[in-house]
Amino acid sequence: MSRRRWRQIATVGFLAWSYCLWPSALGFAGLGGCDKAARDYLTEYCTEIAPEDQVSNKGEALSDAVAILQQDRFNVHVRGLRRKGDSVDAYFAGTTHCVEIAGAMLTIDKETSAAIVDGNPSLLLDVYRHKSNGRLEFSVGVSDEAPPKGIDAAETLRPLHEIPLQYHGKWAYSAHNCTGGEPTAIIAIDSKGLHQSEGEMIALGVLPMGSSRRTIIINARNSGGGGKWDSEEEFTLSSDGDILQWRTVRPDQPVSRLFRCR
Repeated sequence: MSRRRWRQIATVGFLAWSYCLWPSALGFAGLGGCDKAARDYLTEYCTEIAPEDQVSNKGEALSDAVAILQQDRFNVHVRGLRRKGDSVDAYFAGTTHCVEIAGAMLTIDKETSAAIVDGNPSLLLDVYRHKSNGRLEFSVGVSDEAPPKGIDAAETLRPLHEIPLQYHGKWAYSAHNCTGGEPTAIIAIDSKGLHQSEGEMIALGVLPMGSSRRTIIINARNSGGGGKWDSEEEFTLSSDGDILQWRTVRPDQPVSRLFRCR
């Protein structure tokens, strides 16, 4: 099935395959079904896990990814141990909020979790608070590239391995299709890509544009209708997170609008 035919099918309630990603902008978790309304966005930051992050303040080796992420923020904000891959953030700039990390949930794959414990990965993290219980949730991605040069370059966004958490969920080409349309009209976005009954789009690489990551560029591998093709996709999320503009950059296609299903 041609790429153009996919678009035509999508407009009448079936999926069009292009892509959206960050995966751990390029490494992914499970199918996203998160309800954005149930969480508040807190902050985002990048960090380079260092040997001193893998040891507690008492000198004990840490073997848990959450504990290492907590030690990292303590080292950056309290001890002033900031490496070239570390950025500061507004929320954890003090011991009070650093303590909250101990009970956090992680959206992360096994490989990334193991890298935090046994390696020195460069990470990109989004942090949310669940409204129901106040618990923090971290969406953790790994960058393939070496940290940028210079301490000020720590703020520079780098390619990701997963689609960022704020894009996860179920989407449709009209609000009506969320409840009254064909099941094939629903597009599910998770950390790995876009999925629908007619095919899927897997993210091979994700590049966030700007500090808010409201726009991401994805190199994708598509499949559906018996065919496979590669594409470059651009996704822009509205400020309220309810509308997603999707444009296939290569091959060039018109802009589509997706509505978040609640």
